[in-house]
Amino acid sequence: MSKPPRRSRPVRMFVDACVWLDLIGDPCAPALIGALEELVTAGDIILVVARIILDEFAQNRARLIEDGGRSITNIRGRVAAPAKSRNVKRRRSVNDEFDEFDLKLLSFSDQATETAERIERLLATSERHDATDAIKVRAAERGVERKAPFHRPRNGMIDAILLEIYADMVARKKGAQNFAFVTHNTKDFSHPTAGQKLPHPDLADLFSKSRSRYFITLGEALRSLRPDQFVDLVIEQEWPDQPRRRIAEIATAERELFEKIWYNRHRLWREKIEQGQIEIVDEDTIPAEAHGRLVRREVWEAAARAAQRLEDRYGYENLGPWTDLEWGMLNGKLSALGWALGDEWDMLT
Repeated sequence: MSKPPRRSRPVRMFVDACVWLDLIGDPCAPALIGALEELVTAGDIILVVARIILDEFAQNRARLIEDGGRSITNIRGRVAAPAKSRNVKRRRSVNDEFDEFDLKLLSFSDQATETAERIERLLATSERHDATDAIKVRAAERGVERKAPFHRPRNGMIDAILLEIYADMVARKKGAQNFAFVTHNTKDFSHPTAGQKLPHPDLADLFSKSRSRYFITLGEALRSLRPDQFVDLVIEQEWPDQPRRRIAEIATAERELFEKIWYNRHRLWREKIEQGQIEIVDEDTIPAEAHGRLVRREVWEAAARAAQRLEDRYGYENLGPWTDLEWGMLNGKLSALGWALGDEWDMLT
């Protein structure tokens, strides 16, 4: 008589609050949460939650439901100017996409509310692991030593406490136990240069390829930890094979690339002025033969104000200068997103 297949060990999964909150506005969330619910019910996944996560979710739940519905209508204003400045075909394509989203607006709030309620039920039945005084001390020590998540100029105490709660759980649960830490906060937890899917070097000792793993999306975590069950469950939940990015995401990313490329050209323009290659003049008009050598003061001052706004928005350190490879990547991404929004290929700034 053949032996029954050996049951794999359950995975204790610690999910950051930002993941739960982002799911509220995700149109693919119902399928993903449905798969997670099945895995939890079957005992394949043991969700672990801390009071700090419950509090953050409760504080932001209502706002995200409201903001999610408002963003679909307000996104028109954010991309209206860039759309008008491009060709008619692109403008028509963007408007058609928005019309489609407008039709879904009435049901979005209901879906977001239902998603939030399902998440709350999952959290309510999860295993609790709260911060002890020892955990808080270790989190503070990270701050003193400037270790992640304190490597950036911000107060990372809450993130450090979450990390130490997870570390404490891994240390306490000996034997046949597997663990997973899931977060969308790649700036504080992920490797700054080797790729966002890898943990920060300061956290490397906490993670491995098997027992304790690091993930930056819930879907990837479930797919990696329980591949056979997850595939079957997502099919049952009618999960789309490749979820389409929302028009708001595409338009926002395209605008950011557009502005960063413009800023780089402004930087070159400024360097030429400082080196005397271009002269600022007060004339109302500039002869055609002097273009490239002279710039009207009014035009230059307006450009300088626009550049300052971009520095305030993105941070001066995130606006270049770029290597040749990075410059090519920026322009390639802008071209691809512009094409998705209705531009012809290579219609760059």
